[in-house]
Amino acid sequence: MANIRVTFRVEYGVDLGRSPPSAISLNIPEACTVFNLVQIAQENSERHTFKYRTYPDIGAEITTIDGIEEDPINGIYWFFYSPWNKLIPNGVSSHKLKHNTTVVARYERWTRTDHSRQKAPRRQFMNIRNIQV
Repeated sequence: MANIRVTFRVEYGVDLGRSPPSAISLNIPEACTVFNLVQIAQENSERHTFKYRTYPDIGAEITTIDGIEEDPINGIYWFFYSPWNKLIPNGVSSHKLKHNTTVVARYERWTRTDHSRQKAPRRQFMNIRNIQV
């Protein structure tokens, strides 16, 4: 199976008083999902650690990146975009990645207007440094 090059970037849409981890570029197997990318990033970077929950109907929901946990009380969650400004449509466990794409994990406040959803969605999560896997 061939490898593809993917960039993973973490952004904070709310002020946390600290900078996000540097973006990381990885060569990964072409069948990888966003969830696989986060796992590989964690293996290659101390600041790309993550936690998740698994649901039978949707797969993994990434709840924490680099020690920053979702905050349901204040409506702040991890959302995943690929490319940069397009919210991934089907969750981190099923969204397949393409060569030379960037995945952005953004910690931000959920609003119905921003994400065109009726209720707060179950989320997804990630960042970049040049690494060969």
